[in-house]
Amino acid sequence: MALPERSRPAASGRPEAGVDTQLVRHLLFNPLSVVRGSAQTLLARDLEPSVRSQLLEAIVASSTDIERVLLDLLEPARPPQLRRLRETAPAREERIRSRVQT
Repeated sequence: MALPERSRPAASGRPEAGVDTQLVRHLLFNPLSVVRGSAQTLLARDLEPSVRSQLLEAIVASSTDIERVLLDLLEPARPPQLRRLRETAPAREERIRSRVQT
């Protein structure tokens, strides 16, 4: 997921380089809220296994979303030899999912 370039000028009237900060906030804070809410629910309640599983899956999916946004933001500064790490993110996600399901 590539972050869209900022399309409107900054308050100073000059266009800003980079990405739309409101969009980045949305893309980070929404999944972070899911992680926090799910974790708080898991800590506060005795839940059925199916509900626990759904909450854990939401945590994994949301943390993966956060990781993708951060990787997109950091991509321009990443040395070419480290760009391979981004390609392995889905494999790491699958390993996490398999641990959660056992």
